[in-house]
Amino acid sequence: MSILTIMQAIQIGIESIEKRNDLPPQTQQEAIKIIKRIAGRDWYIHWDKDSIIKALQDYKQRTGKAPTVTNLTETGMPKSLTIQTHFNMKASLLLKQLFPENRNTKKQIVKRNNIYGFNTKQQWLDCFSEQFNKHLCDDMCSKKYDLLRDEGTPTWNTIARHCGLSSWIKLMDEAGVEYSQKKFKTAKELYISSTTSPTVEALNAVNQERKRLNNELYQLLSVKKL
Repeated sequence: MSILTIMQAIQIGIESIEKRNDLPPQTQQEAIKIIKRIAGRDWYIHWDKDSIIKALQDYKQRTGKAPTVTNLTETGMPKSLTIQTHFNMKASLLLKQLFPENRNTKKQIVKRNNIYGFNTKQQWLDCFSEQFNKHLCDDMCSKKYDLLRDEGTPTWNTIARHCGLSSWIKLMDEAGVEYSQKKFKTAKELYISSTTSPTVEALNAVNQERKRLNNELYQLLSVKKL
């Protein structure tokens, strides 16, 4: 008996029950429900390789599209386990071999927005630059950035990952930000600007005293020569 004949018999049984008026509505609905549940199984069909291939090809001819693994759950279709048992391969692999067009179907990739709403690298960098400059301090670092950033903004590591960067320094370079430049005084500037320092005043006093003693020694030596 062919698969088609079995499915026709099931359909006739359902139609016959629907036309009966001597059955209570609840009994009628329950009977149809059970028959449809049975029709969704394939244990009563004696599948072999030929009948499996025929059922798959008939499906394409009937619907105009190649069957997928999802379609194997429909009535009259061999189940994934049945295909794996007879062909010793996954159903998806058999379907790709029988219907190469399935392999050429491009899946539409939906890019989901992140929780921050940034879709481009520049948007991530702009966020980092804004927060960096807003909270810039003398001892700025990656840890300080995460502590000072505004609530609801991503950490520097999250920004770097979305920008394809692996370090804090690389993120700074990419965003074009830098630490505040500290001006270091030269020794000459330090001496001039620190004349009021007690240490400097003491050294100046010692120098003045040394000059005075040198002058006195010079005068004594000059007198002796005379």
